Amino acid sequence: MSQDTKGPEIKPMDYLARYRELCRARDAVNAKNAPLEAKLADLVAQQEKLRVEAEKISGEIDDTRGRETWIALKREIRILAAGLGKIPPESPAAPPAE
Repeated sequence: MSQDTKGPEIKPMDYLARYRELCRARDAVNAKNAPLEAKLADLVAQQEKLRVEAEKISGEIDDTRGRETWIALKREIRILAAGLGKIPPESPAAPPAE
């Protein structure tokens, strides 16, 4: 907040008045921000819900791939691709490999 909260020099007997003035200013800003803070809290809750859902889907994808089996498959493909160099495209009539 860029507002200067330094006011004029005050005497000890004016401390209570200054305190109350500053608290009213603080409360006014908080009241103005309340709807935005509520909206932000809602968005954060939605974001967390989506994060949990994404994590669940990610786990399902890993389960479908076979986790370690998938990593081994990718590793072997990489090794073979490096050994083969340029890999020609499959012909359309070729049956899928099993």
